[in-house]
Amino acid sequence: VELYKKYIPILPPPTPVTNDTVVLRGKLYKTTQKTDYEAAEVIWKVEGQWSSSLNFLNTGNEKLINPFEYTHTASDRRLGDSQPFEPEGGRYVGWFLLNNENGTKSKIQEKDVTLKFRKNSQNGWNVEGKGSNAFGKYTITGTLDAKKNILEIFRHFSRVSKPPKKTNLAPVEANLATLKLEDVVCPAKGEVIEALKSPDAGTYAAISRGILRLNTLNNSITCSGKWALTKEHFTNNLTSNFGFGCDLEPGHGEFPVDGANYRGNFKLKRGATKYQQITDQQIVLKFRKNTTQSYNVYGKGVNSLGEFSLQGILIVSGKASGQLELYRSYTTNTNTPTATTKTPKLAPPPTTTTTV
Repeated sequence: VELYKKYIPILPPPTPVTNDTVVLRGKLYKTTQKTDYEAAEVIWKVEGQWSSSLNFLNTGNEKLINPFEYTHTASDRRLGDSQPFEPEGGRYVGWFLLNNENGTKSKIQEKDVTLKFRKNSQNGWNVEGKGSNAFGKYTITGTLDAKKNILEIFRHFSRVSKPPKKTNLAPVEANLATLKLEDVVCPAKGEVIEALKSPDAGTYAAISRGILRLNTLNNSITCSGKWALTKEHFTNNLTSNFGFGCDLEPGHGEFPVDGANYRGNFKLKRGATKYQQITDQQIVLKFRKNTTQSYNVYGKGVNSLGEFSLQGILIVSGKASGQLELYRSYTTNTNTPTATTKTPKLAPPPTTTTTV
């Protein structure tokens, strides 16, 4: 009697869902176009909706959700329509819509999304991947329902393992006015307020978009992302890195945290080849929840260019992080930044330890 062993791989369980982070849910389609006698072009497309948390997505509230789309093109010499439906990993490109404060929507492009599919124990697929957009780099986890072809993925924005370097956040210089928390005038906490509207083009000096994080390992808050002189520069990818942050006192309360000791730095282009490092010696920020369940952001700051005001929106995507968009306008200055045709270069943001 001859016996043969056959090893059956143990499949992993479905990836668990995550509530307090950005979630995208859509249907995966596969279409095939014959390109010649033997080869075919296979197009994978995901169309659906996203929100800053699973609870918001499940409400179906149009104010809390927006559409998104991913596509992936591959060559299939087997004329894929006759083959079993098996999702194909690889590089996906796409976009998602983001609410603006004035009621309009911005289309955010995504060109570096990578997805991998692995069968799980429930006859579906676990999804892993990574990507980046105007708000930073992130990893992806999720599942694909094989019966309904519904893809549900979660974004986890990148964590940096090193503690912050104090030298990156310069102290307030003595020759510049020190701002206080009460210098920022805004509605009181608990007051019912509408979401702030974005300022008109030409009325602000810069726009920044990044991820604001509470870092519990070193008791600090940091923000890193991209900044540009106009929204059009974001559309044309004329952006560079920025960063700011502050240390927190014990018992600081829940995220986000009002504070008068935020500070950071960036580089500003001067002439054809020269750059000047600008340090934001002090940034004061206040956060007030609005009727869309996001936060209005009010602030002031000071650097060598002068005093500036800040306003924007924080869309919370967890208990300790959120997507921040800020508009900066100089109120007293001698040399306000002006638009250039080339991408401005910036100093690296502060290095942080992040727990989301």
